[in-house]
Parts: sequence; C-alpha cells; structure tokens
Amino acid sequence: MANFRKGHLKREFHGQEVFRTAIEVGYKEGWTFYFLGGKEGIAEKARDSVLKDFPGLKVVKCQEGFFTNKSEEDVIAEINKLQPNILFVATGHPKQEKWIYHHQKELKVDLAFGQRRNF
Repeated sequence: MANFRKGHLKREFHGQEVFRTAIEVGYKEGWTFYFLGGKEGIAEKARDSVLKDFPGLKVVKCQEGFFTNKSEEDVIAEINKLQPNILFVATGHPKQEKWIYHHQKELKVDLAFGQRRNF
C-alpha cells in the first residue's frame, strides 16, 4: 500500500489491485509470468484461478516458496532461464520484499513484486 502526498502519488494501491492490473495488461501484451510462493500447490491454484478469467495467460512456472525441493540458487537460475516479464513473489510480508531486494541484481525479470501470501 502506498499513499504519498504533495503531488506525487495520491491514492493507495493494494496488492490484489496491482496483481490484477498486471495480469490484465500482461494478458493483452503477451507478457510472461512466474508465480513464486506459498506452500506446495498454492502457486498452481493461483495460476488456475487467473486462467479462468484470462485463458491462455502465459505463466511460465509456478514454484512453491519454501524451496523444499530446490535450493534458492536453483530457483533463481530457473527464473533467469525462463526470463519472465513479471515475477510475483508471495512468501509473506516483509520476507518477500526482502527477498526481492536481496536478489534484484541477480534476477533477469522486467518486474518483481511481492504479493499477498495466497496470491
């Protein structure tokens, strides 16, 4: 959520609103998405839910956010191999923001942002 004064940003933006807008624009533009977060199966449920409204949306990968089957380095390597336009990270606040900040120079994505835990 953001709320700046003095002529910069005058309204609040909530995660679900940004998520939905990114999906809508990306769908029209043909962008690719990577869903990272939650327990096993949660990212897939988010993808399936979004695909109901946006059939054919290009989700290149869904990955659970606790890295039980892969190391963090392997996940980053996979993200970089797939080079999605948008990376959604849903591992809880502030963990997801810290993770993005810590790895922003390594990640080969156009945009990465944190999302509500269950997308």
